[in-house]
Amino acid sequence: MKKMKNKYAYLLIVAIIGVVSIIGCTMPDGSATSPTGDKLVGELDANALGGPDACAGAGPGTVVSAIPIGTASTFAVLGATTVTNDGASLITGNLGVSPGTAITGFSSPPNVISGPGTVTAGTGIVTGTIYAAGPVAAQAHNDAVVAFAYLNAQVATPANSYAGVTTLDGLTFAPGVYSFAPAAILNAGAILTLDFGGNPNAVFIFKTGTTLTANALSKIIAINTGSSTATPNVFWAVGSSATINGAQFIGTVIANITITMTSGVTMEGAAIALTGAVTLINDAISAIPGAGSGSGGTVPPTCVDYISGGGWIDGNSDSMGHHKRYNRNRATFAISGGIKNGDFWGQLLYNDHGKDGIKVKSTAVTGYVVIDAVTREIDGTATINGQGSFTYKVIVADKGHRGYKDTFSIELSNGYSASDTLIAGNILLHTGSRNDHGKYRFSDNREYYNDKDETIGVTNFDL
Repeated sequence: MKKMKNKYAYLLIVAIIGVVSIIGCTMPDGSATSPTGDKLVGELDANALGGPDACAGAGPGTVVSAIPIGTASTFAVLGATTVTNDGASLITGNLGVSPGTAITGFSSPPNVISGPGTVTAGTGIVTGTIYAAGPVAAQAHNDAVVAFAYLNAQVATPANSYAGVTTLDGLTFAPGVYSFAPAAILNAGAILTLDFGGNPNAVFIFKTGTTLTANALSKIIAINTGSSTATPNVFWAVGSSATINGAQFIGTVIANITITMTSGVTMEGAAIALTGAVTLINDAISAIPGAGSGSGGTVPPTCVDYISGGGWIDGNSDSMGHHKRYNRNRATFAISGGIKNGDFWGQLLYNDHGKDGIKVKSTAVTGYVVIDAVTREIDGTATINGQGSFTYKVIVADKGHRGYKDTFSIELSNGYSASDTLIAGNILLHTGSRNDHGKYRFSDNREYYNDKDETIGVTNFDL
């Protein structure tokens, strides 16, 4: 009887610790969440990536007042794997790479370089800061992913929806949302005109299913802008890759894969690649102050994006560290991660209870990556069985359904890996936007903290 009481007391203590560490976590603004169930947590969906105001899709043809581009608005160039420059490119604004670490073609001095990555010398000039990986570039990358999803969620009217490869030569567009399936091309020497109708904050959104190409000597020009300054709200969401060879280009290009710019391009906007490289040759790119501010001139809300959760998966391991599924000797975990006050934060605890199992405890978080609407990657360093220093990569997905379909995977630099749908527990993706009073608003697709499965996962959480 005494042993039974001790067992239940132990489970109760574990439950309390689990609830405090996993559920009662600290928000990025420093406020604490409540473990009682009265606090709501936002879950991302494909059309709501940054809160009800920042990231909901608009109706057909609606021109929204703000594009949630966040900190990416300060970057003229942002690559995912690498940024490569050949020649004397002039970048007005910041330049960065994340989650990759390598930048080529810029020297220090005269350029200011920050971050743990590598920058190879060259003759390119950046008026802002070069961020070779690190939290600033990571936050900008994550914000760009949010913006890309938001742009793709906007719906073009039938009149603004083009089938086949669309030739943009000689066309004039008014503000609005335009869709090109699968691709758009501006041929050599051709001109595309954007008519702002006298509103310098008018919004243009162009979406391509696959590629965007602007050939040699082509130009995009703005008319009736109502201002002598740059036009901040022209956006191109490119489904695969963009090739920009034209003499003059307007707009922030967010390409899902790569952006390639040949010699002599002048761009008023930004080149942002989400999964691949940005390549430059003697180009001039100027980030536009206020990009994303929209027709109302308002600043997009600060988006909240971090992960927390815990539970267990099937964690059997053999002596080689390979994940196996022949029994249910569980592996338990607690995970959190995000970017807070300009730096990575979070924690990982992982215990494989199987034969030759291991215990992992994080010592630092070094990366946080938005993969898609429900999936996040957290990178860091950790001890294994209390010793050494190893790197880890954790990928988690909050698929709703009160944890039933949530997934967790871990890879360690010693060769160990495990991946599974949660047997019990929950992954919580916290998203929303901060209003003028510093409070956080969460998306309408929400989940209470005190759901049954989450309680089960925490109660049996045994690290």
